[in-house]
Amino acid sequence: SSTLHPESTVTFNGSMTGMSAANYGHVNWNSTGNATPTNGVVIKGNLTLGGTGELRGGTGSSTSRIIYVEGNVIVNSGTLVGSNSSTPITGGWDILGSLTLNASGKIKEYTSSGSATITLKGFFLNNGTWEVGTGGGKIDFILNGTSSQTITNTGTLTFGPNNNVEINNASGVTLTNALDFNNVTIRTGGKLNLGANNHTTSKLYIEPLGFGVDSGTWGSTSSAATNKNDTYFGGTGVLNVATSTLSIGKNDISGFSLYPNPVKGGKVFINSANPYAERTVQVFDVLGKQVVNQKGTQNSVDVSHLNKGIYIMKVAEEGKVATRKLVIE
Repeated sequence: SSTLHPESTVTFNGSMTGMSAANYGHVNWNSTGNATPTNGVVIKGNLTLGGTGELRGGTGSSTSRIIYVEGNVIVNSGTLVGSNSSTPITGGWDILGSLTLNASGKIKEYTSSGSATITLKGFFLNNGTWEVGTGGGKIDFILNGTSSQTITNTGTLTFGPNNNVEINNASGVTLTNALDFNNVTIRTGGKLNLGANNHTTSKLYIEPLGFGVDSGTWGSTSSAATNKNDTYFGGTGVLNVATSTLSIGKNDISGFSLYPNPVKGGKVFINSANPYAERTVQVFDVLGKQVVNQKGTQNSVDVSHLNKGIYIMKVAEEGKVATRKLVIE
C-alpha cells in the first residue's frame, strides 16, 4: 500500500482487513457491516465512526485485542468493540486523546473471562451507550492524562461486575454529573473531583490506605461526607461507598486480629497464627499520612501519641497483608 501524508484522512465505507499507523493519519469508518482488521485498530490520528456496523479490535478465537488511537475517538453511530467473544482475552485499548460517544454511538467490551485495560488520556463524554465488562471479565478503565480530565454521562453507562475505574492523574479527574460505579481505585497522586453531585460505588480503594477503605461517605473537607480527605477528593459532592474493603483480600494473614478496637489505653495488640513472626506495622490517618511504622516480632503497637479518630492499620507478615480500621478513643 502507498504511504499517505500523516494529516490525510481515509474513509472506509466497506470492511477493512488491515490497518497501519504508518499509512495514514485520520480514519472515518462508515461501514454497515462488521470489520476486524488483521493487526487490530491502529490509528495515528483521529478515529470517527459513522456507520451501523462494528469495528473490532479482536473477535472469534482471537486471544488478544488492540485498539490504539493517538488522536481523538468520536463514535457518532455504530460500535467500537474490543472483543465480542466469550474467549478468554488479554490486551487493551489506548486512546491518547478524548473519547466521545454521541447518541447513536456505542462502546462494547465483552469477555466472560480474561482481562483488559482501557486507557484514556483525554476527556470522556458519553451521550450514547457504554457497555463494558458485562460478560464478567475484568476490565480496568484507567484515566491517566497529564492534564485534568472530565467524565460526563448523559447516556447509558453500564459497567460489568468486575470493572474498575482507576484514577491515576495527578491533575485530577472531575465527575460533572452523578455517576454510579462498581469499583473505584485512586492511585498515589490521583485526585477525584466529585463536583457538587452525589455518586455511588460498590467499593473504593485508595492506594496508600492499603487498597481498602471503610464503607460510608467520602469526600473533601468542603463536603458533607463522613470521611473527609482533601488529598484524594475535591468539590462539594459525596461518594457513597457500599462495601468496606478493609478486611477483604486474598493475602489476608491467617488468624489475624487486633484488640482492643476501639483503643482506649494507648496500646493495640496483634494476634496471628504465628505469634513470633516478624511483621511490619503501618498506621495511616484518613489523609493517607503514615503516623506509625514499626518492624519486629513484638505483638503490641504504641498508639498513645495519636489523636482520637479513625485510622487504617496495615500489617505485613510472611508475605501476607492484613488491613483494618483502627479507632482511637
